[in-house]
Amino acid sequence: MKYSKSICFVFFIIHMVFMPTNAKASGSISFEDVVMRLAGQSQKLMKEINTELVSNGGAISDIVCDGTRLGKHWKHLGGLRIPTFECAIGQKSLTVEGDVFFYDSKGKAGAEPMAAMYVALSDPKWTWK
Repeated sequence: MKYSKSICFVFFIIHMVFMPTNAKASGSISFEDVVMRLAGQSQKLMKEINTELVSNGGAISDIVCDGTRLGKHWKHLGGLRIPTFECAIGQKSLTVEGDVFFYDSKGKAGAEPMAAMYVALSDPKWTWK
């Protein structure tokens, strides 16, 4: 039996939303790790984060974020957290998204899960709520 592309797309969306999968998960990541991954990406974002931290007076080590967790099928990167990052800072919530690039051991971009050795983040976009 053959299915149309639109029916296959609907099945794919249903699977991604309602079925558990190793490819789509979240996991905690320290705020320090998030800041280190974003350092050098946007001075404006770093200034906004610093302003929020100063106004709240809390300890950076007390802030825990959520990030998208790569599943076990990522042979060398399984468990790594990548954007989207969500962090509660004081009374506000910071959400950071960005472009994620995977590289193989030779530095070639677009590596598949079994070959990806490195990840790079760029072009962060963020919102405060």
